[in-house]
Amino acid sequence: MNGFLKVFLIIAVFLTHPAVLSAITEHLVDITETPVTYGQSNSCINKTFGVTFICNPEWEIKTHNNSIIVTISNSPDVTFIIEKLPSRLGFLSQLNKYILEKMHRYAKGFDTEHLRMANRETLKVKAFAKNNTEIRLSEYYLIDHLNLYRLRFAVPKKNWAEYKFMIKRITDSFDFSHEGVL
Repeated sequence: MNGFLKVFLIIAVFLTHPAVLSAITEHLVDITETPVTYGQSNSCINKTFGVTFICNPEWEIKTHNNSIIVTISNSPDVTFIIEKLPSRLGFLSQLNKYILEKMHRYAKGFDTEHLRMANRETLKVKAFAKNNTEIRLSEYYLIDHLNLYRLRFAVPKKNWAEYKFMIKRITDSFDFSHEGVL
């Protein structure tokens, strides 16, 4: 038996061992369920959306339709969602408080603020969820290449102080990379 065949058989036996196979399969599931690659300094890159943001490799990250869903924590339940929304808006200034009220996402008394994020005009909404006022929302609307994006952070009200600086780091790092996007 030649050396190549011996090495191949040893590797084949090793890879079919249940513990090794389980570890490899678990790792492969993580890769297929995670729509991002981890770059330098814990940055996540999603080529389909053409976005980058700071992240933690332990976060669960999935895609669903036109969304990237990031579970930052399961206890408490803290999520970050990037959504590419269907819209006919040409300018962010067309998205006003009246339109936001008609979306029925926010409890009464929400506040808006204009700022710059990812080198673009951004509308930030600070609110509590309409269907559960114990959930604090921090949402950012911005337009890139005529597409409207919403970044949505949902955190239990009682845990807001614990997560607000992490949210700031994520939004400060968010950018459109357009890597692999036409």
